[in-house]
Amino acid sequence: MKSLCKRLVVVASLCAALGWLAPADCHAQEAADKLGRGFAAIVLGWLELPGNIYEEGTKNGWLLGATAGFAKGIGMTVVRTLVGVWDFVTFPIPAPDEYHSILKPDYPWGYFTGEGEVTVPAPSSPR
Repeated sequence: MKSLCKRLVVVASLCAALGWLAPADCHAQEAADKLGRGFAAIVLGWLELPGNIYEEGTKNGWLLGATAGFAKGIGMTVVRTLVGVWDFVTFPIPAPDEYHSILKPDYPWGYFTGEGEVTVPAPSSPR
């Protein structure tokens, strides 16, 4: 049983890695993308915690990153994992909207690879 579980984890990890490595512009969303995205969210949903701390810290300063980002990260860890279960279970169904992701960034590591919505405000010029 342990051997089968290990093999399943390796195969699913490879599927998720292949979906992550392929550039987003070169392929359409497919059932395999949804399956890999779901598995990645189930296994790596905890990356929402440091991801949200990083995003809040980058946008609003590190004090808010450590507080509000931490709180948001805890909540989004649960959300990401549940959405991952949804994607994993319903991967053959082209919902929502032709297999596209419900959450942004598509993958839990998107905060750290530039796929997230992190924007750094431009420095203001002295008056």
